Amino acid sequence: MRPHKATEPWCILLMCLTAGSPPLNDAEIQQLIRDGFVRIAGAFPCALAEQCRSILLRDTGCDEGDPRTWTKLVIRLGMYA
Repeated sequence: MRPHKATEPWCILLMCLTAGSPPLNDAEIQQLIRDGFVRIAGAFPCALAEQCRSILLRDTGCDEGDPRTWTKLVIRLGMYA
């Protein structure tokens, strides 16, 4: 396994997550390193996730129910940076 840089996105996420919440267990940390994501149950309310999904679908032009509109691997939304 190669050494990790503290500037890698998962490292930054891990630092943010562990700063104000219970730390991830070893399996979750390994999943984050391996897969680039980890599920954090209850991180924010479902209603907020639904609002965010609606905004992202609107601003990307993607239709949740029509996979034919999912034509790009990455869509940058710089106005949210």
